[in-house]
Amino acid sequence: MLMNTPLKRVEDIPPLLRERLTKAEESGWKILDLSGCKETLDVTALTEVGMLEQLSLEGCTSLRRGLREICNGERTRNLRTLHLSNLPMLDDTCIKILGGTHLRLELFTCAHCKNVTNVRPLAEIKALKSLSLGHCVNVKHGLKEICGGLTNMRALWINHIPAVDDACIAELGAKGDGYEGHLIWLICDGCLGITDVTAISEIKTLKRLSLTGCENITKGLEEMCASEKLQDLQDLWVNNVKAFNDKCLLNLEESHRKGGWKLQVLSTKDCCSITDVSPLGKLVTLRVLCLDGCVNIKQGLDHVILSLVDLREAYLGGIGITDRHIELLGRHKKIERLHLPFSGNITDITPLTNVWTLEALCLCGCLKATRGFEKFSTLFRLKKLCVCGVYVDADTVMALKGKGVAVKLW
Repeated sequence: MLMNTPLKRVEDIPPLLRERLTKAEESGWKILDLSGCKETLDVTALTEVGMLEQLSLEGCTSLRRGLREICNGERTRNLRTLHLSNLPMLDDTCIKILGGTHLRLELFTCAHCKNVTNVRPLAEIKALKSLSLGHCVNVKHGLKEICGGLTNMRALWINHIPAVDDACIAELGAKGDGYEGHLIWLICDGCLGITDVTAISEIKTLKRLSLTGCENITKGLEEMCASEKLQDLQDLWVNNVKAFNDKCLLNLEESHRKGGWKLQVLSTKDCCSITDVSPLGKLVTLRVLCLDGCVNIKQGLDHVILSLVDLREAYLGGIGITDRHIELLGRHKKIERLHLPFSGNITDITPLTNVWTLEALCLCGCLKATRGFEKFSTLFRLKKLCVCGVYVDADTVMALKGKGVAVKLW
């Protein structure tokens, strides 16, 4: 039975909504997840559920009434987490109400909300620890205030916002030497207005940084990779950043050797300025490495594959992997995911049958790979094999499927 709340007045409750309300009742009406409930039209009644601490209306695209009342902290005073992503009804008025009354809100998401243009009021919510503005493409005002004023922020998503620029990045790193800071995650993917990331070198609490698709960066990458203050950084994503080059890799090696860095994830997909990956062989803490599409690599692959024996995932597509590299990969004892698409020089994958930890393998487009598939049924952990465009005989495919392997042929 649903709790006797105003929501009970609705007689014809859709199945998904009824399921979510039942879960909310089980939580003592502290947590209510209505994400994806597209039939929801009016949430005004939720303001009478005073014990709500976490609320998600994400993807309630038909919502027409009650959102401004929800954003009023005087009516939903216990809310600490509010998810309003992909909500067409969310606009600047809602943001203004939220920023003026919900001063104890700790987590707020409004990604993909195209009617939001001004986020300055959110800078008044000093308790915010996590904020997602990703894909709010029409935001024009308040980003500098967000980046400079929310000193308790742990995680910030400002990806794919055209107005994010160097001034925003400068605010993030301009807190001064006496400021300890809390920012752990910074996601800036697809921000073409960023050209200088020098200030990021000052954010010493960072653990995850993504600059994927920030194609116009020209300054600060080398300094960032050499920063003594970023020794807590664990994940670095710089996919398709043209200025990420060999000097950056050399600085990363130096930072690991002398600066105490311990990167676990490095993704440089489509960074065509990289020619020598030898320095990566010193980054022995790496667990995930992506070099997909780094088509100008000429040196260092052998050394990297031999040295990084603790890798769990390797993405090496389209960079000239050969049978020699396959032989070296066959010595690994911990790799779980191996991505080698469009490696046109591979002919024999037999050595990979020694990697008993393999769970997923992609060889799509490796047209010359003809030997070794029949032995893959011995890999008892293998769950997924992608061989689009590669000839694998029917008996081998059937044997693999009989072992529970999902084989993708096209």
